[in-house]
Amino acid sequence: MQTSIEELETSNEELKATNEEVMSMNEELQSTNEELETSREELQSLNEELSTVNSQLGEKVDQLERMNDDMSNLLTSTQIATIFLDTDLRIRFFTPAATDLLNIISADIDRPLSDLAPRVQDELLIADARAVLTDLRLSEREVRSDKRGVFIRRMRPYRTSSNRIEGVVVTYTDITRMVDARERLERRERQQAAVASLGGHARRCPIPRPVQGSRSQGARKPWGRFRQGPRVPSRQEGSHPMRRRGLGRPQNSELTDW
Repeated sequence: MQTSIEELETSNEELKATNEEVMSMNEELQSTNEELETSREELQSLNEELSTVNSQLGEKVDQLERMNDDMSNLLTSTQIATIFLDTDLRIRFFTPAATDLLNIISADIDRPLSDLAPRVQDELLIADARAVLTDLRLSEREVRSDKRGVFIRRMRPYRTSSNRIEGVVVTYTDITRMVDARERLERRERQQAAVASLGGHARRCPIPRPVQGSRSQGARKPWGRFRQGPRVPSRQEGSHPMRRRGLGRPQNSELTDW
């Protein structure tokens, strides 16, 4: 009997210890559950932040796409041949208008500018590009193409938003019509100056008029008759033979009809 009681007490103590262990494990599980709940809330908050950032990035991507489309349409509609070069004078980007003028294709990206064979007479292209990188100044020069076109070639440094120089921008603006109009205006001004010079010379050197009764009177009369046409005898002249033959007294109109 005593042995059974001791065994029961021992079992009771073991059960108490087991219960305490279970209680401790339960507390640990509750603490773990609370930690997991906290982590779940943090993950949910982080997921919301990521969703917000993702939507903002989507808006930025849409905005960049619209800006890229606007820039592409702008560069295409202006018809200005433009090349973007890096600091080593390698081609980074070019507009469609530069394809025919500079004989460039999409495979020429990242190639040196010196490898091109442009259709413009621009022997100082490389030298001016290097000078722009060195001096950081605008370069402007008038060049002509193989098709007799005239262009203004401008170069300026490529600046980033942080004011860093990362290359050169080269543009070719067609001024053929303006040059043709200027040449026509210059020719017209030269012609007007020549006409004015001749007029001034004529005013300074007038043609001498013949004196009445001089020997030049007879030489002048045919010109007067030529300008006036055949002379018709008037009633006062009648049908006298001398007057019909024009041997009468010269009329005043013939003397003054030079």
